[in-house]
Amino acid sequence: MSNIFESNKDNTTEDGRLLYNFFSLLYIFGGAVPYIPQYLKIRKTQSIKGFSSFVCFILLISNILRILFWFVQPFSTALLFQSFIMIATMLMLLRTITQLSSIKRSPSMPCTISIRKVETETWNINQFQDIWLRNFWKWTHFSNYLLFLCLFTLIFGLCTYLLSSSQIYIQLLGFTALFIESMLGLPQFTKNFCNKSIVGMR
Repeated sequence: MSNIFESNKDNTTEDGRLLYNFFSLLYIFGGAVPYIPQYLKIRKTQSIKGFSSFVCFILLISNILRILFWFVQPFSTALLFQSFIMIATMLMLLRTITQLSSIKRSPSMPCTISIRKVETETWNINQFQDIWLRNFWKWTHFSNYLLFLCLFTLIFGLCTYLLSSSQIYIQLLGFTALFIESMLGLPQFTKNFCNKSIVGMR
């Protein structure tokens, strides 16, 4: 009789583990799934008119900070993997946006100077302002986005390493990641308001 109870207990435990793994996978990929239709829409219409690239900015920054937060205060592994998946999804979306903007320039994505071009010319403050300030996150070269994200990760990664013993910094880091992510709807709302339309949005 005891063997029967132990067998049922093992089956229940195994079923629970499978169910947990299933929902963990849903949780990991679920955050990126809503952006797949948007990606397909952009590829199909060859237009980014109804989508704000600052949505990618918010999700990239918040997830990078979340990953850094994990190193000093570990949380759910599923949530960590979700951050990596979201970053990969946003980079894929950004790459598509820059490819389209380099082919057909739109009012919302003004042409900017490439990093490679600046390297071959005399550097001055006006070029810095044109690339990084006036046209921030409206660049037409994917390498510009990658450079910014690498610098951002390097700077905050170094700060996190040096201040890993500070509870104030750790809590501020976690709060900042959540706060930035909570602003996710703002760029798209502003974009729709300026366009007076939601055409092109999924």
